[in-house]
Amino acid sequence: MLTNLQFSIPEMLSLLGLTQCVYVLVYMLLRSGSIANAVIPTLYFLFMAAAFFLDVAAGHWRGEGIDFEKLRWLLWFSGIPLGTLLIFQIAQIRERPKARYLSLILFIPLTYILGRVFEDDLAIYVAGLIMGALSLLAVWLRRDLMEGLYNSARFGHERFWLIIALLILNTTFLGFTLAFINNTITEHEWLLVRTLLGISFVYIAGTSLFRIYPQAFKKPIAQDANLSPDDYKILEKIQSLIDREKIYQDPTFGRAELARELGTGEASLSRIINQCYGKTIPQFLNEWRVKDAQKLLTDTDVPIQNVFEESGFNSVTTFNRVFKEISGDTPKEYRAKFRH
Repeated sequence: MLTNLQFSIPEMLSLLGLTQCVYVLVYMLLRSGSIANAVIPTLYFLFMAAAFFLDVAAGHWRGEGIDFEKLRWLLWFSGIPLGTLLIFQIAQIRERPKARYLSLILFIPLTYILGRVFEDDLAIYVAGLIMGALSLLAVWLRRDLMEGLYNSARFGHERFWLIIALLILNTTFLGFTLAFINNTITEHEWLLVRTLLGISFVYIAGTSLFRIYPQAFKKPIAQDANLSPDDYKILEKIQSLIDREKIYQDPTFGRAELARELGTGEASLSRIINQCYGKTIPQFLNEWRVKDAQKLLTDTDVPIQNVFEESGFNSVTTFNRVFKEISGDTPKEYRAKFRH
């Protein structure tokens, strides 16, 4: 009977992980900057959600003709090559995933076939360790992608530490798997550790990945007879910088920096922004900052005194003034009205 269904603590943790994964998946599908940008993270969290689900299901719905153990093993170990692809995506977030990187996905079916051939639990885990080691080796071979990332003006810190978190997660997972194979820890301990590792990264993703990935719905560029084809190309580049790199979240980024990034003059840039949006460049950037601040106020528990930094304002005084000018409410009033 469903009403008599009871869950153990590890299963409750898996349900928490599943819920978090579903939340991340919904966000990525609805708000990522493009389908191409969303494929890898969506695939990663889809596999994680399935892994969490089977951790719960295996204790209640066995005997249905499904090899839960092998499926659980496949899904959890698949997180390492998929996590490697996610690292590459984060490191080069402005570019679409390169086709040659996608070959890492082949590790998943090849390793599963190897596990099926030997039909031995030890061989299955060893195959998973090899898959994980080769995936991490791929990261080391492309360590050049990390160069300069930490000091990047636009979210280099966030991207750098998110990559480090994912590397630590995968390395720790492999370490505990090795300890389990050597009977250093019990199966129960290994299952609990891998669940906690999975939950930890999904939580990190919920607070960091969302800021890195752009918003899905672009504001349409208004047609204006006074704008030339070259002007529209500049507008498209501006939209790309807004969507993919969220330049407005850097409080030092203004008219001069934007003009330099686009390779155009400041006066020409001001004219284009004014004709298309009817705003000055500071007003244009501040509107995007306020949009991010509104989301932080309604969707997170970030203290109001910290929201201004997260959304790209250089002081709390400026933040309060601009936020009220654009939204009509103070940040505190806005959170009270619209908090989900």
